[in-house]
Amino acid sequence: MFCMASPDISLELKAKCISRKTPSPSARGIDPSAKRPSCCAVRSASERLPGPFLPLAELVSEEQPLNISDRITNHKSNLIFAVKLLFIMILLPVRIIIATVLQFACLKHKRLKVTPRCFNFKGVNRMSIENFDNVYQANRERFLEELKEFLKFKSIGTEPECQRECQECAAWLKEHLNAIGLETRLLETPGLPVVYAEKKLNPTKPTLLFYGHYDVQPVDPLELWQTDPFEPVERDGRLYARGAQDNKGQLMYFIKALEESIKNNMLQYNVKLVIEGEEENSSRGISAVVSEWSDLLKADVLLVCDTDTFSPDCGTISMGLRGIIFMTVKLSGPRMDLHSGAHGGAIPNPATELARLVSTLHDADGRIAVKGYYDQVDPVSDEERKLIENTPFNLEDYTRTVGVRPEWGEPGFSPLERIGFRPTVELNGIHSGYGGPGAKTIIPAEAFAKITSRLVASQDPEHALDLLKKHLESHAPAGLKLEFSEMGAGGKALKVPLSSAYVKQATKILEELFDGKVYFCWQGGSVPIVSSLAEVSGAEPVLVGFGLTEDNIHAPNESFSLEQFRKGFIFASMFLSAASAK
Repeated sequence: MFCMASPDISLELKAKCISRKTPSPSARGIDPSAKRPSCCAVRSASERLPGPFLPLAELVSEEQPLNISDRITNHKSNLIFAVKLLFIMILLPVRIIIATVLQFACLKHKRLKVTPRCFNFKGVNRMSIENFDNVYQANRERFLEELKEFLKFKSIGTEPECQRECQECAAWLKEHLNAIGLETRLLETPGLPVVYAEKKLNPTKPTLLFYGHYDVQPVDPLELWQTDPFEPVERDGRLYARGAQDNKGQLMYFIKALEESIKNNMLQYNVKLVIEGEEENSSRGISAVVSEWSDLLKADVLLVCDTDTFSPDCGTISMGLRGIIFMTVKLSGPRMDLHSGAHGGAIPNPATELARLVSTLHDADGRIAVKGYYDQVDPVSDEERKLIENTPFNLEDYTRTVGVRPEWGEPGFSPLERIGFRPTVELNGIHSGYGGPGAKTIIPAEAFAKITSRLVASQDPEHALDLLKKHLESHAPAGLKLEFSEMGAGGKALKVPLSSAYVKQATKILEELFDGKVYFCWQGGSVPIVSSLAEVSGAEPVLVGFGLTEDNIHAPNESFSLEQFRKGFIFASMFLSAASAK
């Protein structure tokens, strides 16, 4: 019998055996001169086995041979030790093989192309993507049912007849957030209430401020909807309803991620939520009072999930949003609609002259013709242009999606540069006279135009609004009355610094989610209050959304991909469980 032990263990056993107090041979009635049994014979050095295998007899002192019971005891001890060591040597590779097989199975069936591992951000060991996905799958049906309940509210903030339902939607959201463990209340504004909620975790941890909105766009033209816009329907992997993506769907995946992060003790931020009800109406209510909430909203990072991504298989971080100004222009003259035969050619036609007036806003090349409008516009930097060139913008895909090639606009700039870095002036609607079936031969008494302008970060909204108004006044036709109403600034543009630590953190997470495919863009749209929230709270903005062009936001048959909803949940969960970027 040989002991399979390391030298250190063998020496320890040898020391124990030598120190054992064994009766002398004479004390046991044994003749010391007698020949020792062969089983106890000590081998010569040349007979000893090499390496870690030591003869059991070598552990026995030649002057103090062991009796039969001692020999049996030592044999048993060495046997047990050898069996244990052999068991460990066999079990370890078996466990490795099992883990490898399970990992391969997960990789084969996973839905995101990622490496299944746990990873660290600033020393915090976080759950793997698969674990977050498992949490989502276990709660998927509940999440979607709660989203559907949220979508049933007809919370069109711009329509007076929907104001009561907007209030009910805010109250429902307040109770929902309270039920998942947040302290909630409604903040009054001159318009619709803001839902405010917070989760205080630890004053030493950073604070995340999340912004979203519960109001939705009007649904007209209603006849183009395939189903009731406020009765959510799942079809072909999508959820159809007004607000399904903008912004109730994207808001809900963050709320559910926050709920599960709290429940699983993964939350690494103190969290505050500001959810308004007038984003689609230039955030009028919150804009009037947000400057008074600086102490309440103080935070380190401002997360907004109300933007898009280029495609389902990549992550997109929005580095900027354009600002917006708006006005309604009215031209009027005759006291009433007049017969076009009796008066045509003698008096100015308000509809014709309004069309002529709005056409003066651009030159023949598509440049804005308002004097001084480009004076505050900063040029596109080399670094920004390089990031834009790396984005996966496909001209043919864009044309196929929207139906028109992006060939109009300011010369010398690519479509993405014109959308993200240059201002625009747009005619949103023009209304006058008769629009029904058949003919009605009139000169209309008045004509209306809805005009908006998207601004870039270096432009002052009030200054731009004044320039636009003066241009229209200077080109107004003689003989008609020009009036302005519903005129104002919806919010300044936002530009996120490329050096932002929280942007870098979001980039790392999206790289994990999308196998390194992360792009940066400058959105042409506006989220009016975001710039003000960043300024008042002192927080660094991070804008990551999972919307797609085919979601048809602001149009009939709005929908949200359920797969994008899932990815949004996983991203939000990962961001909430990541340590501070600073």
